[in-house]
Amino acid sequence: MRILLTCPSLKDQGGVAFYYNSVLPHIDPAVAKISVFEIGSTHASVPLIHPVVDQLRFIFRIVTQRPDLVHINPSFNPKSFFREGLFILAAKLLRVPVLVFFRGWHKSFEKTVEKKLRWFFRLTYPRANACIVLSPKFMEWLRGMGMKCRFFTETTVFNDSLLEGFDPVEKYSGAGLARFKRLCSRAETAKLLFLASVQEEKGIFDVLEALSIVRSRGLRVTLTIAGTGRYFDQVKRWISGHDLAEAAVLRGYVSGTEKKKILETHDIFCLPSHDGEGMPNALMEAMAFGMPAIMTPISAIPDFFVHGEMGYLVPVRNPVALAEAIETLVMDPQAMRRMSARNHEYALARSSASKAAARLAEIYSSLMYSAKTQA
Repeated sequence: MRILLTCPSLKDQGGVAFYYNSVLPHIDPAVAKISVFEIGSTHASVPLIHPVVDQLRFIFRIVTQRPDLVHINPSFNPKSFFREGLFILAAKLLRVPVLVFFRGWHKSFEKTVEKKLRWFFRLTYPRANACIVLSPKFMEWLRGMGMKCRFFTETTVFNDSLLEGFDPVEKYSGAGLARFKRLCSRAETAKLLFLASVQEEKGIFDVLEALSIVRSRGLRVTLTIAGTGRYFDQVKRWISGHDLAEAAVLRGYVSGTEKKKILETHDIFCLPSHDGEGMPNALMEAMAFGMPAIMTPISAIPDFFVHGEMGYLVPVRNPVALAEAIETLVMDPQAMRRMSARNHEYALARSSASKAAARLAEIYSSLMYSAKTQA
């Protein structure tokens, strides 16, 4: 079967590109021949017209390639909402089945759609043949808005190759447990990791304030910030202005062996996002490497993340609560060990790219079977 997959450039650093760079190599071309349709300003010399260019290019690709299925990946925000909605409408008018996979999800945008954009939603999204979501809450809302298609629940992923050579037992028992005990006694420094786009809504300033708080209490804690984004320079100034230059390191975007080394050598993952997450890829990567995590209870995270067993959920925009969670973890080596083991086992069982690819291929096949039986 021929699949036309819409997504940002696979050279991008975002979560959607990461997901498909990880998953697509595991899908057998004999099962699904996937052609990627890249969206965004890289395909228009004048940025303001690239949405129009995307629509024209999309229609041209369908007409010339005649895919058996179009797979669209919107984020639930204003820009993506309209662009991908029009993709759905065009594909269905050209009699091509559509699979929608909602990625990022801005909770605040729900009210806007309900009050002002319901007409556009009902014109477009309910035409999809099937929908993948990262949370049952998303599915409930979409059904309430009129989507009556088949639904599938999925997860984000970690790349299988990252775990090559990684010893999980060493991480959470033996030498690993001994290290957790040294963190508790303050004989060693606990290493926090923020692995995400450097944006205010990802909670980066909350993490920095929490770092300042725990260090003022005498804890030996450092922070690695791995990512780039529009707040990168502002974060750099914040670190300098709060005398944290020796405690907080900005690494920029990391990948490959550099990312693997960071994931192997850090102790606690922190991503206290405010909004816009679906389910962070970086969380699954950190869990795969046996890191307890400190998150906020937004989007799909509370659907699977067990507070007190995988790490801690803290209120949004609350650096004090975040600092308390960091201190609680550092001071409890047995809890660190239990969480480390559970997180690794959970990620391995559910979120490897190879397993996600197998599930996606099954979804493609089931949709093609349905299309043939209904023809």
